[in-house]
Amino acid sequence: SDYGLAIVPGLLQTPDYARAIVRAVVPAWAPRIVEERVRGRIARQQLLFSRAAPGFEAILDESVLHRVVGSPAVMLAQLTRLLEMSQLPSVTIRVVPYDAGTVPAGVNKFVILRFALRDIADFVLIEELTSHRYLEEPEEVETYSGTFQTLASLSADPAASQAMILAKIASYEAKIR
Repeated sequence: SDYGLAIVPGLLQTPDYARAIVRAVVPAWAPRIVEERVRGRIARQQLLFSRAAPGFEAILDESVLHRVVGSPAVMLAQLTRLLEMSQLPSVTIRVVPYDAGTVPAGVNKFVILRFALRDIADFVLIEELTSHRYLEEPEEVETYSGTFQTLASLSADPAASQAMILAKIASYEAKIR
């Protein structure tokens, strides 16, 4: 489960979108490092296309659809990619619309990793500017799981979310013409 207030989750990013994000987050990185990061994100996406793909649920704030990352052309490709990915059987994408109200305070970007094997405990990955934090304490994981459920209840269902993405695709198409 992945929640992003500001950007599209890495597993759903196009190379150009990922490149623009990585450059914006750490402008001092050399082009070689930026490209390594982009290749890593794209390689991890291949998991979603395998027959044994794990379930992946992403919740995006509506602002993610509107914030221009890179250029309108980059956004058009990115939203088209989101729409395509939302049609994979292992992927669910939901958008929290502006009119849903306030999202849980202090929540920006987190991933809950759940494992099929009962021996491996769930944990939360919090992506920060210069590092990542992992939360493993059951109470912390439960807090984030509850927050994710709250966000899911505030979000549009998958079909309505696809319609929101389609509408914004049309908007970017108009800007490019």
